[in-house]
Amino acid sequence: MGASRLVVMDTNVLVSGLMKMQSSPPVELVDLVAEGLLRVFYDTRIMAEYRDVLARPQLKLDPRKRSDLFQIITTYGFDVDPPHADLDFPDESDRPFYEGAELCFCPLVTGNKRHFPDREWILSPAEYLEMFKE
Repeated sequence: MGASRLVVMDTNVLVSGLMKMQSSPPVELVDLVAEGLLRVFYDTRIMAEYRDVLARPQLKLDPRKRSDLFQIITTYGFDVDPPHADLDFPDESDRPFYEGAELCFCPLVTGNKRHFPDREWILSPAEYLEMFKE
């Protein structure tokens, strides 16, 4: 796999990355995961959300691409068991992503930064790509 960076990736980034056909920050991030240049931290809650959301018929995601992405994440990523963060979240489904990034001291990449506390390590896909390319 070579050198890779570690990240927690919000589901919305994966959805955008798999849905779009032309280049965009989420597409580039999914490509980096597929190439082994980004390794994803996840826990059982995150993986359950990935599987649930990415399987939604209305998204019309290619089942093979989805399956390949899950295989890459579970093979090369890191399954963690983060402690509970004593914070309130507008959407409790965001909690595992925050807790994983906090535990692993790595960026959380999300298309919905406003759903999270203001932390320097919570980045949009474009912000993360800019940092990644430096």
